[in-house]
Amino acid sequence: MLSTLTSLADSDVSMTPITPLPAPTIVLQDDTEWTEGDFEVITSDCYMFRVPSYHLMSSSTIFYQHAKDSLSITFKDSTETAAIFRLALHLLTKGRLGSGESWNIENLQSLAAFLGRWQMEAALSNFVTHFQARVRNRDQSVLGLPGFLVGAYADSIEVCVETLRIPSVEWDGRNRSDGPNVLGLNPSDANGNEDEWVGFHTNERDPWREVRRSRRPSSTASLESSNLITGARGRPTFDPSSWPLATFTSGHPPAYLFALARAWGSAGKSDAARLPTEFIAFLQAAKAIGA
Repeated sequence: MLSTLTSLADSDVSMTPITPLPAPTIVLQDDTEWTEGDFEVITSDCYMFRVPSYHLMSSSTIFYQHAKDSLSITFKDSTETAAIFRLALHLLTKGRLGSGESWNIENLQSLAAFLGRWQMEAALSNFVTHFQARVRNRDQSVLGLPGFLVGAYADSIEVCVETLRIPSVEWDGRNRSDGPNVLGLNPSDANGNEDEWVGFHTNERDPWREVRRSRRPSSTASLESSNLITGARGRPTFDPSSWPLATFTSGHPPAYLFALARAWGSAGKSDAARLPTEFIAFLQAAKAIGA
């Protein structure tokens, strides 16, 4: 056997060279709106934005420092897509968000993270102010855990506390992609009929039950959950036992999830009025230890 292997090794066996696979071709698409400017930005989904550099340099110290060396940048994070950057640019240049299908609760979470990551402090403050107002106005598309997570990504205790003041918004178990009215006070149906909010109905079984009366017969009293998160139907969205696995694996700010979970365990539905106070205490503790 050894002699056979030796003879094979010594024989002149011609080997076919292995041709390496060609590198994948990346095709850039030009954004249809931002086509003129000296600062080139490539988003993670391969869209090219040409933006006047003063918009970016005046809004972010990171962009300001980067522009000293280069007027081009490529976003690496998977959430830094064209849709998110377009929303950010609307905030920077118009002081508000643009309309369109990209205006949903998941993108608002990514937008808050983007503004914080790139230190766009003025734009983030403006966004937080408007978002918090919508929560106060009981806009059903930004309530519950999804709205809380927007506050978490914005590192805004105020937004989170505002959502916690409405503790029993429930999952309805359906997938729905929020449309352009995500920050509208009450989304309308095809005929322009708006939901009529009644407020909170007090009863012995659940004094925190939120009730919504609608002109649309298919409406329910619970939160219509987003595509990113669908929780246990009929359960409060702040109850950690109702959270799907994606809540823990999607990279949401851990200190905020920890504080919310502990606050719910301490107060929960039995004493929901204490939920905001308990959350603040646990969040401060988590941040103190660097969670």
